[in-house]
Amino acid sequence: MAVRAGGSEGYAWVARVGEAGLTSVIVACAPASAGLVCAMRLRVFFGTITIDGVGMVWYVGLAGCLSEAREYAQTHGLVLISRDGLREQLRALTERDLARALSRGK
Repeated sequence: MAVRAGGSEGYAWVARVGEAGLTSVIVACAPASAGLVCAMRLRVFFGTITIDGVGMVWYVGLAGCLSEAREYAQTHGLVLISRDGLREQLRALTERDLARALSRGK
């Protein structure tokens, strides 16, 4: 298994590539400067991940999400994570795991 990272226009993403080169998990992070996540942004993103056959998606919206985006995400199996949700996830990590997560895979 390998991990790929990338980004553009302030967005960051991380993908875990499993056996046979298939992406099993992708985490996308929209910066707070991008504003609230709307359903249209998720639709475009969902189209891309559907073509790539991604199994699980986490979309982090640091500025928050509109209710239409939450509804779209729930309907399409996307996991939306807010700024507070991200903080909770990071606090739940052990010190070792947190250090690994913040080291950018080094």
